[in-house]
Amino acid sequence: MSFCTKCGKQNTDKAKFCTSCGGALTSIQQPVNSKNNLKIIISVTSLVVVAACYFLFFHKKSNPGITSPITADTTAIQQPEPFAFKSSYDLPKELVFPRNWEKEGYINPLYPKIFPIGWSRDGKFAYAEEPVDEACGCYFFNIYIQDMYSDKMVWNWKLDMDKEQGYQVEKANAFYFQKVWAKNNALFSQKLNEYQVEPLPVSRLEKLPMVINNNQCTFSISNRSIYISDFEQSMIASTTISLLVNGAAKKKVFNKKYTYAENFSSTISNNILGYLKSSYENRIALFYITENRGYEGIPTVIDIQMIGCDLSNVGLY
Repeated sequence: MSFCTKCGKQNTDKAKFCTSCGGALTSIQQPVNSKNNLKIIISVTSLVVVAACYFLFFHKKSNPGITSPITADTTAIQQPEPFAFKSSYDLPKELVFPRNWEKEGYINPLYPKIFPIGWSRDGKFAYAEEPVDEACGCYFFNIYIQDMYSDKMVWNWKLDMDKEQGYQVEKANAFYFQKVWAKNNALFSQKLNEYQVEPLPVSRLEKLPMVINNNQCTFSISNRSIYISDFEQSMIASTTISLLVNGAAKKKVFNKKYTYAENFSSTISNNILGYLKSSYENRIALFYITENRGYEGIPTVIDIQMIGCDLSNVGLY
């Protein structure tokens, strides 16, 4: 393009005189300054980057819903992951608890074996049991899912196996426990998944008293007994169990009346073994045992049952 040296007017390349002032034209090619253009590009890009960083920083600062990994509150309570379906449940381990029967005054008792399976997030406790065999030459297996809010069984499955069904006394109960679990694993897993039971990471019974936020918690048992002339022995007619916090009764957690029937075992004594706590709420399963007169008197028979107790409504947390 041609530019007028007098007035600066742009003219066509073929023009010899300026169309504005009439002055003679000299053909001038506008140079391209590549260095200047590069500087302009870099400057514009830098401004865009700075503006973007400024927006993101102040947008996060003004919006509390957005937090960086550095400023996130790591002390917040993390909710458990949603329940995930399990293809099968592993063989549960036998519960570990003290058996100082002579020290506790029991007369050579027979006792069941308990196998905790796990807790659900809504207070259901699952466990398996091998009840005692009072010399009948049988194998017994029970599995329970118990609601620890109401103490009611929401599902259970039982097996009674005698010699006619293939039970061999010389084989250990552990052999039959594994066999029953493997054979019925699909059914057990279906029910445990249905009630969203998470496997229990430990199988050792916790001992009382509990210490919660500097408060000592334990349980007291109150019995009413009657004398049974047929056995020439006193039997427990009713039992009440109460939660004590720092020695003061806070609430009753269990109340039961026992009935006596001829030729059936009757309750001689009772005690609390310990407890297992839920991983998802302030709730425990209290392990309560009763010693019952054996079919022939001695040996006596221990029965173990679970009692639910909510710890969140007695001022401990």
